[in-house]
Amino acid sequence: MKNILTLGAIAFAMAATAPVSAQNQVDIGLHRNGDNLEVHVRPQSTFNGIFSSVVFTIRWDRSSGASLGNLIQEAPAAQYIPLMRSGGLRQEGTFNYHVYAGFGISPLESIGTSWTAGEEYVIATIPVTGKGEFELLNDAWTSEA
Repeated sequence: MKNILTLGAIAFAMAATAPVSAQNQVDIGLHRNGDNLEVHVRPQSTFNGIFSSVVFTIRWDRSSGASLGNLIQEAPAAQYIPLMRSGGLRQEGTFNYHVYAGFGISPLESIGTSWTAGEEYVIATIPVTGKGEFELLNDAWTSEA
């Protein structure tokens, strides 16, 4: 499974370390890899500044019996954009939702890394139990205040 969203409505920002033009968009994707979901980002331009924030929601059908484990991060992503689940499991209609958020304060260059335009980078892995169909999305529930 591969879900990709171009971030615009999802809260997402990157800050440059110097006063230059605004950073191009970054896509975020959700890929199934065996018993794990991988959260990927793909920048449209080369970048080595501060990946300042990201918020994303994963949705799956409640009747599937599937569930998500605890988010796992490895270096260097854990250093430049530490992520956590934001609140507990939420249920709306026939769906389950988990919201995740991360806030960075360290430039990628300070930890000896950078992003290349068009390449994908794994920022988190989430273990899965069961056989659900997981989606990274914006829907009516995620748009509510």
